[in-house]
Amino acid sequence: MDIHSPLGLVNVSANCWGNATFQCIANLPAYKEAAENLPNEEVSSVVETDLKVNALVVGSYLLLGIGLALAFSSVYLALLFNPVVAFSSPTLPIALGALGIQQGTPTSAQNKVGNRPLIDAISAYHNEQRLSPEGTVSKVDSQELRKWAYANKLVDSSSESSHQDPAPFLGRFLENSGHTLPLMTSTRTYYDENGLIVHQTEPTTENTPASMMTLQIPDQTANYHNFDQLLHAGFAFESGENRGVAPTAVRSSISKTFVTTPDDITGQINLTAWNEQGKVKISVPVRGLAHFVGRADVFGNKTHYKTDGFIVHEGGGIDGGHYVSYVLVGDQWWKMNDDKGTRITRQEAEKQMENTYIFHAVKEDVSWGKSFKGMLSGILGSKVAW
Repeated sequence: MDIHSPLGLVNVSANCWGNATFQCIANLPAYKEAAENLPNEEVSSVVETDLKVNALVVGSYLLLGIGLALAFSSVYLALLFNPVVAFSSPTLPIALGALGIQQGTPTSAQNKVGNRPLIDAISAYHNEQRLSPEGTVSKVDSQELRKWAYANKLVDSSSESSHQDPAPFLGRFLENSGHTLPLMTSTRTYYDENGLIVHQTEPTTENTPASMMTLQIPDQTANYHNFDQLLHAGFAFESGENRGVAPTAVRSSISKTFVTTPDDITGQINLTAWNEQGKVKISVPVRGLAHFVGRADVFGNKTHYKTDGFIVHEGGGIDGGHYVSYVLVGDQWWKMNDDKGTRITRQEAEKQMENTYIFHAVKEDVSWGKSFKGMLSGILGSKVAW
């Protein structure tokens, strides 16, 4: 497989969120493969919809014109024909025309983009990547990424300079390409006041897979957290519910497990919390994300993972700041800050990884001959399996 250096993307009107996400999509092998599965039929079906909508709008304006013409000539027609018919005849075409214009115009405006802006941006990026060893992509307009996000209803408005969250952007890309996590099972356990199990439900399997995991920082006042703590809390947590299933129970917990071991994992670490000042950003370093051990699936299989890409939010406020991505291309880590790409060491990447907002991790070969160091890091950094 050819390995090309990542190229910078010009930030057009506060689009760092789209640039940071796009760098991961364009350079991480799992996402590059997922991008090939973005459906093209959505675009063709949208074109058909637009043709129908345009015909509806044109016909509606024609009906409206006929109705207005009848209204203006109703007095003359009343003298020639039945006055009731003459004065009531404009009503139906005017009503139908107005209804058709109202129903047709918004649909036409909303549904004519599809996946095409993102597909074209990925293609243009890779074409320039093959020609340029390093530098900035000149043919990818980051506003196209905003158009794709707006068409998929991921942003609040079509403003060309609003600050957005990259998590929904990446999540919808994964959904559209069919690159989701495996289904999960959930088991609820009820405990009495002595901590003894009084009831446990049968495992139930969720109906739809998630595109990414969401992990919470349990203690906002801690100096730092180990990543395995966040994973454990995300898959085994107190629910605080009884619902009368077990009368002697005072508390319950939920344990979740993947049905099959995922080949790769996309996760989001929640960086926000509420206090007396409102919604604020949490700044607690998370260590041990570079290599970790996954929770056993329903068959008892455990897997080692390594992180090959992540996004960091810089700045104190959650409604502003700046997003930067870090991607592992071959054996080289890159910091991608809009149009500037910088080579960094593994140690520098792992230090920045402590501030991760979104991460992507892949299965790691921990055979003695290939990655003894990765295995050792995974074991030492993950005392609690998730």
